[in-house]
Amino acid sequence: MKCVGCTQGKLASSAVLSNLYAMGVTECDNMLMHVGVSQKMSDKERDAVLPLLATGFKVSASATSQPKHMKILALCVESKVGMT
Repeated sequence: MKCVGCTQGKLASSAVLSNLYAMGVTECDNMLMHVGVSQKMSDKERDAVLPLLATGFKVSASATSQPKHMKILALCVESKVGMT
């Protein structure tokens, strides 16, 4: 079975780097993974999912030999977007 969390992290990293490359940026020294986490997630769910996302993000970014420094920032938020 494929690691969905890892895949999502890889997609996030690829999207960030793709946008940078599209703007003509050729080097990236730092990346920050900014994650919004619903307050409805239990601690157990959050503790299981976030490391997988972070792993996928780091694996994808490291495959490009960039960046040298990565940080993961997780915020607990309750989004009302799309809710009726």
